[in-house]
Amino acid sequence: MKNTQTIKNSNHEILFIQIDNKNKFINCIDSQRVLNTLYKEENIDISFISAVFSGRRAFSKTIIKDLYYLPKGYEALITFSIDGLYKVVITQSFKMQYYNCSFADLFCKQLESQIDKKGINNIAVSFSAGLDSSSILFSLCDIKKRKKDWNVIAFCWYSDEISSQDDLLYSENVCIELGVPFYKMPICYGDLFKVVDNFEYSPIIDTSILFMDVEKKIQDELLKLYENEDYLIINGHGGDHLFLDPVPAAMIFNKPFFSNLNRIQRYSALNYIQLIKEATFSYLENKNSTDFEIQRTHAIYEACSNNCWSKDTSSSVTTLYPFTELKVIEASLSYKLDDILDSKYSRYAYRMSMYDRFGHSIFLRNSKGHMTGSYQLAIKHNQIKLLDLIQDGFLVKNNIIDMNSIKNIFEKVSLGYTGFPYILGLVLSIEILIEHLMKKGLIHDEV
Repeated sequence: MKNTQTIKNSNHEILFIQIDNKNKFINCIDSQRVLNTLYKEENIDISFISAVFSGRRAFSKTIIKDLYYLPKGYEALITFSIDGLYKVVITQSFKMQYYNCSFADLFCKQLESQIDKKGINNIAVSFSAGLDSSSILFSLCDIKKRKKDWNVIAFCWYSDEISSQDDLLYSENVCIELGVPFYKMPICYGDLFKVVDNFEYSPIIDTSILFMDVEKKIQDELLKLYENEDYLIINGHGGDHLFLDPVPAAMIFNKPFFSNLNRIQRYSALNYIQLIKEATFSYLENKNSTDFEIQRTHAIYEACSNNCWSKDTSSSVTTLYPFTELKVIEASLSYKLDDILDSKYSRYAYRMSMYDRFGHSIFLRNSKGHMTGSYQLAIKHNQIKLLDLIQDGFLVKNNIIDMNSIKNIFEKVSLGYTGFPYILGLVLSIEILIEHLMKKGLIHDEV
């Protein structure tokens, strides 16, 4: 007879679930101290990490055997079977909702509510002049007309080593227009790919580990600006996940050609190079998951997981992520694929909602600042050190990756022939996590 148990996460930012299959027992963990006791050589799940690199990654799984995670607003159904196996199914508790206001109006109300609950008036916006951070900054400035005691600033991290500073200048001009102080926080390639000892590391595979040192430096600078007073950081991570941007090209081809002609035309107008690349890879890899809602569900889960862990760490700084708030997610689900694609703009319906409310051309701007150049320089200048880390590391030791392939990727990235591939971010994230665990004495070199 099957034994089924349900775990709901309604109160914690993130909840970890340890499954004891032998005794059909589930242990819920919300403590970093308890998590640290699980970091042992025998608990590292080599088969799961291997699956990550073969495209068979399990939803909600961590690098620790039989340990899963639930962001706030999700529930897990765990079924134990008589053959000694178990199955974990993750579902979301939120559903699509139609609200009696525009997406921009709802977003503004939810952002104000989030901040009011914290009771902190010093507010720093991570601002790149992209769609999501612009939505946050313009909403805050609108709310600030009533909240006179709010002290709002914008900041961004940047690198002088990147050749073009156009996006930085654009961001600065927008802030001048809004009357918001804008702080530029310089970083260099040496700030990336470093182990930060006083951060709590997640057992979730997450590429944000690559710039933890940058986050720490930014927090220190903001503390100085606010003269050691409490402050909030507002971060736009998750906005692209809600609308699955960019839309995978495989979805464009999951119906007969002529029924998708308009969709293909709109998509190719936005990025025809990406369309050709993704269509080719989709054909070669025979991808199965071409359903928009399924992939968006996965993307939202990923964003909620990243944001929940960031809010749950030991850092004294509070970071708010308005795009993964319940009502904002529910409102975004009312937009379907045809609402998102347009001949000129990605995330069309959301973008136009913000434009209608604020009337600023920033919401009609597709380009935005990025840090690809800094990643490339970090690879170039730290190539020997990073290659040694990988060569002597966990993934090569366990025959999970091919070192020659990694060297080839390094060479292309350091020469600027390509951007910063996600696969390279995964490799470095895992190796930096393992190195951190070794430094803390939680695991040893034999792993």
